[in-house]
Order: sequence, then C-alpha cells, then structure tokens
Amino acid sequence: MTDDSFNQNLRKELLIKAFQGRAGVYNLIGKNKNAIKDVQKGLDLSKKVADYKSVVACLLQISSIYAAISDYERMRSSSKHALSLCQKVNNKKGIAEALNNIGYVCGSLGDYTKALNCYRKSLKIRRDINDLEGSAESFHNIADLFIEFGNYKVAIEYYKKALKVQNKIGEQEGRGYTLNNIGFVYSRLGNYPKALKYYSESLKIREKIGHQKGIAYCLSNIGTLYGRRGETAKEFEYAIRSLEIKKEIGDDGGAAYSLLNIGGYQLSQRDYTAAKKCFVKAREIAEKIGNKEILRMADVSLSELSLEQNNLGEATIYAESALKVSTEMGSKFNVPDVLLLQAKIEFAKDRWLKAEKSFSEAISIYEEINQPFELAKAYFYYGEMLKNRGMGNVKRKTEKAKEYLQKASEIFEKIGAKIWLKKSRNLINQLQNNSCQQATLS
Repeated sequence: MTDDSFNQNLRKELLIKAFQGRAGVYNLIGKNKNAIKDVQKGLDLSKKVADYKSVVACLLQISSIYAAISDYERMRSSSKHALSLCQKVNNKKGIAEALNNIGYVCGSLGDYTKALNCYRKSLKIRRDINDLEGSAESFHNIADLFIEFGNYKVAIEYYKKALKVQNKIGEQEGRGYTLNNIGFVYSRLGNYPKALKYYSESLKIREKIGHQKGIAYCLSNIGTLYGRRGETAKEFEYAIRSLEIKKEIGDDGGAAYSLLNIGGYQLSQRDYTAAKKCFVKAREIAEKIGNKEILRMADVSLSELSLEQNNLGEATIYAESALKVSTEMGSKFNVPDVLLLQAKIEFAKDRWLKAEKSFSEAISIYEEINQPFELAKAYFYYGEMLKNRGMGNVKRKTEKAKEYLQKASEIFEKIGAKIWLKKSRNLINQLQNNSCQQATLS
C-alpha cells in the first residue's frame, strides 16, 4: 500500500468516526434527525471502503437512534442486518448488541416473550466476554420486561444489578435510566415519596449530561406522581414541559404519551373537545409508528371520553379495540384497565351481570399484579356501582358497597391519593346517611 493510499484510508476511517461521534452528541441532546443523517453518512462511507467493523458499528448506532424516535421497523431492520454480518465472523459483542436491540423492538411492540429470550441470549454473551456496560444494559432491559409481567420484586432486583455495574464503571447515562425506572416501580407500588426520590436523582443526572429525552421522561413521570396525589395543575404543567421537549427532539412515541396525559387532564376538567383532540392525535401517532401500547392506551382514553359523554356505542367500540390489542400484547398488565372500562360501560347499559363479571376479573388481576393505585380505583368504581344499583337486596348491596369503598379508602390514604380518598369517603358518608334515614323510617 502506498503512503497516499494509507493516508486516504486513514482519513476516511477518521471521517467515519467523526460522523459517529457527532451523531452520538446529537442523539444525547435530542437532535435525532441530525444524528441519523450523520450515521447514515458514516454508513455509506463504510460500505464504500468495505470497512466491515464500521458498517456494523454504524448499523447498531443508527438502530439505537431509531429507538429514540420510536421508529421500530427501521430499528429492527438495522439490527437484523448487523446481526447477520456479526454472525458471519463470530463478532460476539456485535451479536449481543444486535440481539439486545431486536429484543427492545419486540418489547416495544408487545411481544414480551420474544423480547425476554433476546435479552437473555444477549446477557449470556456479554457476561461471557466480560462486557460490563453491555451487561448492565441487559440487566436493565430484563427488569423493564418484568414490570410488564407485573413482577416488581424481580424488576427491582435486576435494576439494582444494573445500577451496581453502572456505578462501578461510572456510566452516567445508564444510571439516569435505571434510577428513573426504579422510581417508576415504586410509583406502581404506591410508594410516592420513594418514587419521587429516584425520579429526582435521575433528573439531576440527565440535566447534568444534557440528555433531553431522559429529562422529558423524568418530567412526565414526576407529573404523573403529582396527578395521583391530586395536584392536577402540577401534573398538567409537567406534561406540557415534557411534550415540548419531545416535539423538539422528534420523539413521536414520547409525544404521544404526553398527549394522553394532557388529554386525561382536560377530560378531568370536562374540556371534551380538547381531550378528544389529544387522544386522536396520540392514536394517529401510535398507528404510524406501530406502537401497540400507545394504541391501546389511546383507545382506552377515547372510550372513557365517550362514556363520559354517554355515547355508549362509541365507548364500546374503542373498549373492544383496546381489549383486542391488549390480548395481542400478551401481558396481564394491559388487560385489567380495559376490563374495568367494559364493566363501567355494561353498567351504563343496565347489564349488571356482565358488569359484575368484568369488575371481578379486573379486580382479581390487579390484586395479582400488585398495583395499589389501580386496584383502589377498581374497588372504588365497584363500590360506586353497588351504591347506585337500583335493584336487589338494599341492605346487602349497601354493606358490600361500603366494604369495597372502605378498601379503596385505605389504599388511597396509604399512598397519599388525596382527591380519590375524599371521593371514597364522600360515598361512604352518603351510604351511612341513607342507612340512618331508612332506619328512622322503619
């Protein structure tokens, strides 16, 4: 090789690395479209000079960037291409990363069993080759799946394994993700002070390193905590801040989640037109990017809106669509809120037996997967329906309604859900007053 040829190849190699490096910075600060353009330039140049290692590196990098904007089909395509190339030369680190990315796609699209299989294969390879950063990522991703399975104890165990490795190697971006997700688990368990502690630690790290997408998700999660505590104005404020960042960085999937949160607040304020606009937009995004979970959530929200407006036909259509998607996703977590919604619709149609069946199924699943806030809401709605039911043994019905409303009150008080606690106690007081009046009349 002549000196000129060597220098030309070196320049091209350095240029590819420069494109990748700048893309990494763009991705970190949320400029995902710019990041994709730079990686694509690096990929094209790598193919031109037949640099196998750089081709794989660019494919895996662009795959991860597609994850940031919820473009799962392109992510899958890039990952599978990288996997094929790595398997041909037994590049174990590349195989592990490609499997990890494919697992992420499967999980995002609701195929949790396949996702877990990919993550476990990836983890085994990474531990075999002593890839600490990769192992931490695998621990984290497996934990994410156990959240979907409703097994929070195992999820926290895997997150702590990830955090231990990340602390050891000083991996700040990974620490931000893991701390945020531990906060999410504690939020699900109704331990809001502990959830806020982890969210705040995550937000501090992400602000320090300028990770815009991470900042947006922390803001969204903190807003949700405020909403559960009854501070809806703060919830709305944080959702708006989160949405602005997600729009700026081109995170369509994240923006859809924020739109659902904002629409939920508007629904609570009875601004039905604004709420529907948010829910429909979120649904359109879900269909565009192929995200089943967002589609399911949008259908649930649109059904709730229709039920609120007493449009039972439309409420039923959206609820059935949500249940179909939930069933396809194969996670217990995705089913009970739809069953609860169907119970409310059936009650509105005066079909009590069907309503009671759906209530019982929803409550049973919530009790199994240990979601205190959602379980308490199910108890509340069931108690409310028993209270308002206009037939049957009045005394028995009243006692059963009190039983479930009391269960709801105890959970709401424990987790600090003030507005819901007040609503539960109000219904209990109404039942007690009605009982006193009936006793006086008799």
